[in-house]
Amino acid sequence: MVLSGKGFVPGLLSVVFFGGGGLLIAYKFLRHPVTFVLTKDGTEQRYPQGSIHILWADIEQVGIFRAATSKMVGMRLTTYERYLRNMSPELMEIIRKRLPYVKLAARAASMLEVSGGVGVLLGHDQEAMKDFGEVGGIAEALAWSRAKTGYDVAFQRLDFDRSADEFSALLDQYRLAARTTVRSSPPRAKPQH
Repeated sequence: MVLSGKGFVPGLLSVVFFGGGGLLIAYKFLRHPVTFVLTKDGTEQRYPQGSIHILWADIEQVGIFRAATSKMVGMRLTTYERYLRNMSPELMEIIRKRLPYVKLAARAASMLEVSGGVGVLLGHDQEAMKDFGEVGGIAEALAWSRAKTGYDVAFQRLDFDRSADEFSALLDQYRLAARTTVRSSPPRAKPQH
């Protein structure tokens, strides 16, 4: 809107609001980095507010998708139950508190008229943003993500130390190795009576 000259004032206010919010979020992430740990049992994301543990057995698929101009690494889960149960209460509470603000921002973005090159650059999908505004909780946000991207959980470049392609391949390598280990484990002996 700012670049096209149509709706200059609302466009400028949007840039200040969303740009300022983006800078604040970026500052907080850089100040408190996420530690992503891969183990033989699964992945663990460590945040200052707590952690989330995802077992390899709970990961159905790993892959890459695009969000605007960025490559994201995604995980499709077999179930949301254990993912939500393995999230620390502090982190769950922070996500619950932030969800209404994210929904409000998504609804606001769905009302903006972005077209042309700027719309392509931002990857602006008004219907998707409008749909996210209807999300009720964390499980519904995961389901929305699956419907729009094919994956329940997404990771951006700040979350890992290599390219998205390399990180996706590494996750898949760990996931497949864990499945092979489970299948090749020797059967347990039945107790004798």
